[in-house]
Amino acid sequence: MFKTILKVVGVILAAFVLLIGGTIFYIFGLNQKPRSGPDLGHGITQVADSIATTYLFQLNDGKVALIDAGNDPTGAPILAALKAIGKTADDVEAVFITHAHPDHDAGVNIFTKAKVYAMKEEVEVASGKEAYGSPLSKVLGPTNPHPFHVTNPLVDQQVVEVGGLKVTAYAVPGHTPGSAVYLARNVLFLGDALSIGKNHKMRGPVFLFSTDVKQGRTSIAELLKKLEPRFKEIEFVTSSHSGTLTGEEGIKAIQDFVVANP
Repeated sequence: MFKTILKVVGVILAAFVLLIGGTIFYIFGLNQKPRSGPDLGHGITQVADSIATTYLFQLNDGKVALIDAGNDPTGAPILAALKAIGKTADDVEAVFITHAHPDHDAGVNIFTKAKVYAMKEEVEVASGKEAYGSPLSKVLGPTNPHPFHVTNPLVDQQVVEVGGLKVTAYAVPGHTPGSAVYLARNVLFLGDALSIGKNHKMRGPVFLFSTDVKQGRTSIAELLKKLEPRFKEIEFVTSSHSGTLTGEEGIKAIQDFVVANP
């Protein structure tokens, strides 16, 4: 009996390891490398934090804004990038969170003087009061391990101006309840709403890490309609874990994704 139980447990563990391994390969083996592709320009620095990318904007008022806050709770990669331009954590005026997963929000609490922006649907997830609801989170931990307070909740297509930087927020629920895509300085920041494959085709939110994959795909179709009047101003499309495409190529890849996932 005991041996039978051990065999069953072994099979379950092996299946789990294969599932995780397959997911990791799906995300990183088939995608472009993080921060690959053309440079974004426009005073935007891509900060490498293991698999994650934080985007640093130098503002007209001498301050700094961030999109996401990295994978390192100490914020070391971001602090180093700030130091390189003569800034400190106190110079960060705003942090725009694409979604409250720990590889995107780990360092947010370091920036005590910053306003923190996220979609209003992400507020309870960010604070740890609401569970992620993704399959893997039920195993690894249901709530945000780096809870934080969203000082400025956003609604779909809201425009925020900080130090001369205009940021438009688009709601793309599915990966998390309040996932966001941001358009700023002619760059479309996808977060994890989509990833870019090695073949430069878009790939949808990953099932194991997402609350509702079907909703995520629907959100991308809706996003495309909202963006249509602004297609010509989009110079680059960038994804947190899978680099950048030119605006024309990125928009075409999103259109193809929507057609392939009705």
